[in-house]
Amino acid sequence: MSGIILNQRFQKVEEMCLEHARILKQNLFAGVQFKLPKQIMELNSEILNLSSEWSRSFPKNAHSQQNAKNDGMEDKLINLYKQCLNEFVTDLYEQFKETQNQKDITLQLVAKHYHDYKAYSYWLYKIFYHLDSSTLSTVGADLHSLSLEAIQKGYFKEGKEKLFSTILDVLLESRQQEILLDKKVKSLCELFIVMDAKSVRLKYEREQSMYDYICLNFQETEKSYRDNFENKFIDETKKFYKVQISERKNLGAIEFVRWALKVIQLEEQMSLESYSKSFDKIKNSLNQLFVKEQAQRLSTTTVQYLLSVDGITQLGELYNLISREKDCVKFIAEEFTVYFLSQVRQVNQNISDQSKQQSQGQNKQVLAENLCNQILEIMEKAKDIIKTQMQNSSKLIQAYQNAFTTAFNEVDEAPFYVALFADMLIRSDKGINEIETDIKLNKIFTLFQLLYQRDKFLQHHQKFLSQRLLNQINQNLNLEKNLLQKFKGETQTNVLAQLQNMVNDIQQSLRFISDQKIHKNQKFELSVYLLSFGCWPIGKIQDEIIPPLQMINSLSLYEQIYQEKNNGRILQWTFNYGSGEINYKIQNDKYYFSVTTLQIISFLQFNQEDQLTIQQIYDRTQINQIDLENSLIPFICNKILQRQKQDLDTFSDKNEIIKLNLVFNNKQKRIKMLPHSKMQPKRERKLGELTQEEKEYEEQLIKQREFVVDSQLVRTMKSKKTIKHFDLLAQCQQMITIFKPDVKFVKKRIENLIERGYIKRDEVDCNLYHYLN
Repeated sequence: MSGIILNQRFQKVEEMCLEHARILKQNLFAGVQFKLPKQIMELNSEILNLSSEWSRSFPKNAHSQQNAKNDGMEDKLINLYKQCLNEFVTDLYEQFKETQNQKDITLQLVAKHYHDYKAYSYWLYKIFYHLDSSTLSTVGADLHSLSLEAIQKGYFKEGKEKLFSTILDVLLESRQQEILLDKKVKSLCELFIVMDAKSVRLKYEREQSMYDYICLNFQETEKSYRDNFENKFIDETKKFYKVQISERKNLGAIEFVRWALKVIQLEEQMSLESYSKSFDKIKNSLNQLFVKEQAQRLSTTTVQYLLSVDGITQLGELYNLISREKDCVKFIAEEFTVYFLSQVRQVNQNISDQSKQQSQGQNKQVLAENLCNQILEIMEKAKDIIKTQMQNSSKLIQAYQNAFTTAFNEVDEAPFYVALFADMLIRSDKGINEIETDIKLNKIFTLFQLLYQRDKFLQHHQKFLSQRLLNQINQNLNLEKNLLQKFKGETQTNVLAQLQNMVNDIQQSLRFISDQKIHKNQKFELSVYLLSFGCWPIGKIQDEIIPPLQMINSLSLYEQIYQEKNNGRILQWTFNYGSGEINYKIQNDKYYFSVTTLQIISFLQFNQEDQLTIQQIYDRTQINQIDLENSLIPFICNKILQRQKQDLDTFSDKNEIIKLNLVFNNKQKRIKMLPHSKMQPKRERKLGELTQEEKEYEEQLIKQREFVVDSQLVRTMKSKKTIKHFDLLAQCQQMITIFKPDVKFVKKRIENLIERGYIKRDEVDCNLYHYLN
């Protein structure tokens, strides 16, 4: 077919395209719904045929003069496509230029222009889409990219400054009125995102009736978006809020916090809806202005004040603001520490004041109960605040734990008070359900975690545990096991193994008695606990004590049965430990006395005679003077035995006579006679002087600590082989959880290990140690 005919056909196509393009443009400008005419589809077919027939008639590899003269039908069609686009863009820009300082009109107009142009380009593409492959080879861009290029050059490039100013004006008004941006702003912001894209797709979302350019490579637009919009937009935002913050510096902390949270919520919501690509930078900028630069000022004194007046909700609001920057939570944490330090120290002071009043009726149990319950109450308050208002912030949890730990350990007797408190809770556990039992165990464990000297607590706990286990009334083996399991999860120590063995001893003892069905003497009923040597807090075993005849038969029978089952094991009777009950008949009345084993031995001497001297009782029992005093004085105080001297005088006269009160009478038939501090002679003791038992426990504690530190030092040296002095100190202190070793103690143990040949100093650097295999 000749080129003349093809050109004539092109002219008809051109006329029809321009005509339909004008109709489409008019309908869009008028807001009339456009219905695709059938001729558009005919145009599409004609463009395809025209391009194909031209290619066949004038192949690109022909070099004739005629071919060169008529070459470029694709160019003509592409130029026609561009002409349609440019005419539309020109009309849009003329309308845009007419708006002057009318942000609302500009906002609506640009949003409509952008929507109309995308709709126009979409339907124009329906006519020319057969050219898509040709445009790539001819101009290096597809039809969608050409449509974007047309609006970018003819509209956006010329009017972007005005567009940016309009966005700022609308945003300023929204901020001042504290309302969300008009959704049309999203269209304006979108222009800055897609205008510099090189490759796009124009899609129509039927459900939303929206036309959108989809960038195929967003990296192409990053720099342009930052330079033309984001950087300037962020700068303007910062300037605005710096002024706003400065004007509100005199607001109260909570009023400022509420305003800041409201502003941030509004800004972030607007960002997500209208310029989501800048959300992270907007968020960071707001955090810098409202959090990083204000956190310390807002936290100082405010946190302590709110804690003191139970302003829990307000405290949560403050945390919601400051926690937007995790590093800034430290300012709340610091105030938490100061407040709870003061709270616990006040409790400590109160307990110290009460301790000075012991002579007026205060005792250790009351002090322990008051101290521990008050500490737990304050801790519960702190935990509840952090859980309900502060999202269980780990920094705040650490802060209040550090405060409680520091202040609680300022009480020298804290390990003893906790052990005594635990003993009181466990003894009162009978008949309580599992939930309440768990609550009590958690209280004990919470206090245990606060202690630096956990080994000292376990030493006291061991003594109380032995008393509970050896008393059938207070035995609760499952509870004791559960508590030990909690301790084990927190720290590993030989003392815990000893405690576990103590519980096991009681279980095995009960099992042995049950399995052997040991004969019960009608006059003397015997229950024996087999205690492993070295596990129980037993000091000196008074094996020289002489049991009365009433006891000997039962003891001998038990020994015989045990030796038959456990050949080769040694049994020692610890008469200075244990308890029992005496059935006492006098004047046709029967009484039941709860007593210790030593009280049983000493009181049974009066079965043969109504009166004895102190020397006679000693010769027959071999109980030492102090234990004998502690055993007999409760009988004297309760008028069961009589003496010539005062009830609480010591047995300084060995010839003093103790008589049985033959006319004893008491309404109570069950009487607790166990030795008590109120029923003991006042023995001379220097202020601060330790008893022999306390000295033994103190020495044992020091030896255990030496072993723990030595083992940790050797373990560290064995793994590192060579290590510097301060690193060795730090690692040792960090790894030991059973107590808090001070630097001097660790240094002494290092010197001891050097003397024993486990490690040596470097010959050149005295601060460097080497492990000796």
